[in-house]
Amino acid sequence: MKVHFFVEGDADKSFMMALFPQLPPESIDILNGKDFNDKNILRIKEMFVLGKKVCLFIDADKDYDSRLEYYTDKKAEIGDYNLFLMPDNSNNGNLESIYEAIAKNTSFWTCFETYNNCIESLNYKRTLPKSKVYAYIEALRDNENSKDLFNKTNFPKLINQHFDLNHEYLKPLKDFVNSHISQ
Repeated sequence: MKVHFFVEGDADKSFMMALFPQLPPESIDILNGKDFNDKNILRIKEMFVLGKKVCLFIDADKDYDSRLEYYTDKKAEIGDYNLFLMPDNSNNGNLESIYEAIAKNTSFWTCFETYNNCIESLNYKRTLPKSKVYAYIEALRDNENSKDLFNKTNFPKLINQHFDLNHEYLKPLKDFVNSHISQ
């Protein structure tokens, strides 16, 4: 394969492995965050030396435009990598935004919003989106032990089980990846 992928963390890699089972696990590296460090820059440059195309998958978070500017500016230093800002390469959001959009049991989000409103009314902070996704998976589990739910072996299976990997929301991401692996 002439393309190598870099993602922010373990959850991102598990998601990519579930969505693109044809990708060998070794074709996806974890950056351990959004920002480049010397180790990540060296690894990306190494892929270029090996003649590979490099694709980065980073959360846009709350400011798509500033993330795009940051990663576009970094190309001068690192090389001409391809960038996809989660969730859809055009809006604010993250991997958790994708999960929420493609969940098979969407009524859960209404329950969770009620919970968050209650927490806020007591002057506590709302839960983070990542916690919301993990709560969704844990609530829908069959008989799995909750401590084993999110390990590297089980998590991709749970993604397939509880999320619609054929959802229209995934089209920009699938188109991006498929355009690079088919070349």
